[in-house]
Amino acid sequence: MNVISTAEGDLIAGLRRGDAGAWSELCNRFGDPLYRYAFHLSGGEHSLAEDIRQESLLAAAEAIHTFRGDAPLFGWLCAIARRKAADEIRRRGRMAELPSEKVLSSDCWDRMDREELPEQLLERAEVRARIVRAMGNLPPEYGRMLIARYADGTGVGDLAQRLGRSYKATESLLSRARAALRDQLREVDYE
Repeated sequence: MNVISTAEGDLIAGLRRGDAGAWSELCNRFGDPLYRYAFHLSGGEHSLAEDIRQESLLAAAEAIHTFRGDAPLFGWLCAIARRKAADEIRRRGRMAELPSEKVLSSDCWDRMDREELPEQLLERAEVRARIVRAMGNLPPEYGRMLIARYADGTGVGDLAQRLGRSYKATESLLSRARAALRDQLREVDYE
């Protein structure tokens, strides 16, 4: 069953022809969401996430002729990223398990509250995976703001200064980003 949209079909056809514009579109459309997913896979290591993203995009461009359209293009890219993350972690000689919807990362076990049951940990990992998928569908500016504010702990005042906006305008933008994330989470749940 083919689940790709017409726009994705056009992009795939361009990639298969070797069209430089299609390559640029792939990077522009999926680069940031793929980085966020790679960041999740890497356990929050920026340099590893960047390596995973680059390797995944290159592998996708080389293997685009194998894409059958059974899943959305971003889902296919995430599957490639997952394999690249495992390869990269093995290459770096780490003993780590990648987080997924069904498997908990080893750091989850290290940080867990001893009172928490495995079912609760699994639920937390599933929630994290849902958030990563939803973040992949947000406009890049929203994703960057939410990560800066909630993952990196950047204050609203600092964000406002970085963006060259007023404090109130930044609060408003964060509010819209949170609302967009809530909408995307509902869509992920619906899927």
